[in-house]
Amino acid sequence: MIRLLGRKALMLLILLPLLNAIGFHYARAHPRFIAAVGYSLNQLRSAPRPGSYATYLRGVWRGDWGSVDNAPIATAVQEPLRCSLQLLLIALAVTVVAGPLLGVLSVSARSKRLRPWAFAFSLLGLSMPGFFLGVVVLGAMLYLTLYAGRGNTPLPLSGYGLDKHLILPVLVLASRPVFHVARITSGLLEHEFQQDYVRVAESKGLGRWRLVWGHAFPNIVSAVVVALGQSARLLISALIIVETLFLWPGIGRLMLLDLGIRTDGRPPSGYFAHPELLAMLAMIFGALLLLADLFTSLAAHASDPRLRAAMGGAAGMPRGEGAR
Repeated sequence: MIRLLGRKALMLLILLPLLNAIGFHYARAHPRFIAAVGYSLNQLRSAPRPGSYATYLRGVWRGDWGSVDNAPIATAVQEPLRCSLQLLLIALAVTVVAGPLLGVLSVSARSKRLRPWAFAFSLLGLSMPGFFLGVVVLGAMLYLTLYAGRGNTPLPLSGYGLDKHLILPVLVLASRPVFHVARITSGLLEHEFQQDYVRVAESKGLGRWRLVWGHAFPNIVSAVVVALGQSARLLISALIIVETLFLWPGIGRLMLLDLGIRTDGRPPSGYFAHPELLAMLAMIFGALLLLADLFTSLAAHASDPRLRAAMGGAAGMPRGEGAR
């Protein structure tokens, strides 16, 4: 466990400063960056031009991460970060509940094999990009409004709120992770159901749910936890697209504004090509991904008694005895 924590801490210490430097220098490459997104220098005469990266680092050492719109960057990202974490945690909770449950339901109680419809359904869900599903959902809502005689859309299409505004962003954000966990869970359960201990338990008259949760599932829970960790990384990586589609005021949409990509044809915002802001956002996304990996490793270790026993035995083994 100590080695695991040490490795993850070392990754944080190495990768976060690297991401900070990449974000800062990427945003400072004004001529090529502006040409790449189709804007002229005249549109950015008021854009901030900080000094060198060394000057920026000296400010960071003093606790000054820069400013944007006359506000400290550390303060400016607090509210977007809170909004993004709310969306991520709710989508993760949906994945934790719906993914394993859908995986269990995908295995037939009679044949102990994967149901044909479940295989096709999961394959479709995994192959469908999140942005495509988001466009389909938005199109369906608009169709109901414009052509079905409804006065307004059944669900809000954009904006922030811990109410109906959450439904569509969470649906689109959690769809692929749910199918990912469900497919892994169903495949592992199908394999476990063919084992002798399951057949013996079934011959004793145990019901389906007791057979699943009391016998088969405990043997695959560590792999399911790893799949959930992979899903957390999928959620974080899809955050930019989902927040942009539904105008959710989080760090994903803030990063897109910093990159200068707008869908309304208007000039870039005051956040465009802001080196200090992009450096901070790159670090935040990197920290979220690394922390998701850390918590996944810890949860997998805690949920697997065999791994704990192996590490405990190795820790207590006299020196030289492991080679025998």
